[in-house]
Formats: sequence, structure tokens, C-alpha cells
Amino acid sequence: MPKACKNDVELNGIRAAHVRDGAALTCFLAWLDQEAPKGNLTEMSAADQLEKFRRRDNMLQGLSFPTISGAGGNGAIVHYRATEETDTPIAGDMLFLVDSGGQYLDGTTDVTRTIAIGTPTKEQQRRFTQVLKGHIALAQARFPEGTAGGQLDGFARAALWADGVDYDHGTGHGVGAYLGVHEGPQRISKASLGPALKLGMVVSNEPGYYKTDEFGIRIENLGRSPGER
Repeated sequence: MPKACKNDVELNGIRAAHVRDGAALTCFLAWLDQEAPKGNLTEMSAADQLEKFRRRDNMLQGLSFPTISGAGGNGAIVHYRATEETDTPIAGDMLFLVDSGGQYLDGTTDVTRTIAIGTPTKEQQRRFTQVLKGHIALAQARFPEGTAGGQLDGFARAALWADGVDYDHGTGHGVGAYLGVHEGPQRISKASLGPALKLGMVVSNEPGYYKTDEFGIRIENLGRSPGER
């Protein structure tokens, strides 16, 4: 628990790391917007460029995990990792999912964005909107002391459940302070309640939707249990 519940120094460091990491991600998204229409990008080249933007920060010690860079149907593979054999062009009309993070001296980041390359289908628009609604609902949730992560999981799934669809992974995992990007014991999952969420715990919020061989959608930010010290 002393490691799971970050102190004020750790929380301030994590916030600072996310500000800088967010700037790197924003540079990447602007770059992607310019380069993707040219048809020269692949999953691996995009991941390499994102890492270059992060490495402009001299506090970066490395990636917090290998970047998940999934174009089209590869985005539907939850823990996909591009290789020379699978490296897919980012071109035409498709969804591109990128899940990435950095290890900084003052904090650990983990963020996922799903970007429409070209024109998304009506189905893709609807599923993205449902995933976003779930993400916002969980981010805005307020709950009493003693509430476990598993009790909050339905907030993130309700919009998808309305259409009878779901995603087959947990909604949130604990994250360390320049430590493990997957660090318990806290979690948000329908598979188990887990321990009660406590002030200072950092947890991911990452609902998604995946259509095999066609596309994947995930939106992820990190947050901490609400309340003031």
C-alpha cells in the first residue's frame, strides 16, 4: 500500500511527466496528420517517430513498454507488436491504434489514442463514440471510501452494453512512479473486485472495442483516486 498510494512528491512528478509526455504525443499526432495522407508510413515507422518525439526530453529513461502500433485489423489484437513480417502500411481508410508510454525520472506514462486515417465508417464512428462515453463516465465517477475497482468497471462498458457488445480485457491497472507500468494491487476489471481504491493510487482508464481482422479502438488516460489530501 505505501507504494500503491503515491505521496505528494510522486504525484507532482507524475503530473509533470504527463505534461511533457503529452506534448510529445501532440507533436506526433500533428506529424501523423501531415504524413499519413502521403501513404508512406507503416506501423513501425510511426512507432519510431513517436519515440523520437519522446526522446527530446532529457528526463526520458526509455519506453515504459514496447509501443503497440496497430493499423487496421492489427489494432484489434489487444497486445499486438509490429514486426518486420507484420509491419502494415498506414494508408487509405482505416483506424490506427497507438498505445505507448515513457519512463521518466519523475513518473511513468501510459496512453492510448485511436486515429481515423481517411474516412471512418458509420460503425467505427458509433463504436468510438461509445468507447469515449465509457471513458468519460469512468473518469467522472465519484464513489465512497471502500469502493473496489471492480465495482466501477460497468461505468466504462455501459454504452457498449447498450448495443450488446463488450471488450475482453480489464478497464484499468495500477501504474507505478518511475516503476512498473502495470503495478498492482489496484485494478478496474469485471473479472474481480480487487482491493478498495485509495487516495493517491494511479490507475489507467482504458475501455475499448475490437472487431477481429477489421479494426480496434481504445482510449486510455491515467488518473488517481479522487479526493484531496
